[in-house]
Amino acid sequence: MVTVGNSEADARLQLWLRVWSPIFMAGGAGFYLLPGRITANMNRGARLVGMEESPVDADNLWVVLAMAYMALITVISARAAGSEDRRQREELTRLLMVGKAASSFGALGYFLFKRQAYSFLANFLLDGAILGVTYRLLGETRKD
Repeated sequence: MVTVGNSEADARLQLWLRVWSPIFMAGGAGFYLLPGRITANMNRGARLVGMEESPVDADNLWVVLAMAYMALITVISARAAGSEDRRQREELTRLLMVGKAASSFGALGYFLFKRQAYSFLANFLLDGAILGVTYRLLGETRKD
């Protein structure tokens, strides 16, 4: 049985996911193609606020893994946004939220216990905000 969502809350969630899909894709491409430049830009922000910078090392396995993660959340977000089946959209959205929670809280843990670099704090805040808004929007769809 397909559960179709057509409420305003469903439309807001779908728009949110549709907007983020290409942003995730661009981020993944940037992490893969321009990792040193992205880190250098983050380090400019670190200098502006007087925080620790991250090492600019663009030749390692983490570049490939970051790109793979971004590709995965791009597809999850796009499929969730395009799904007319409310249950499927909820399941896919929850998967996206797992990724954002892991990214956000992983960055916070690294910031607190390893290196207090601006990039980890920024990642915690950005992915945490994406997680929080997505959680709220998904919750609103359940009130219908």
